[in-house]
Amino acid sequence: MQDIVFIVLPVFLVVFLGKGLQLSRLIDPPFIKAANRLIFNVCLPALLFHKIAGASIHHILNIPLLLIMAAVVLFCR
Repeated sequence: MQDIVFIVLPVFLVVFLGKGLQLSRLIDPPFIKAANRLIFNVCLPALLFHKIAGASIHHILNIPLLLIMAAVVLFCR
């Protein structure tokens, strides 16, 4: 139980920090829009690439997982 709290607590702290900065008007809506575009278009793809590049080949070539992902991509359009 304590492990879950230490995993979830930083997420909630960042969310509350962001809301506090917004309410105190230290960040405005144009900044939020620009930051969202930066995070979703640059930072998250870079993080994903970094994590996949550092993964073990045995984790990447998991055949059942690859088949499930292919089925989801092909049939859930």
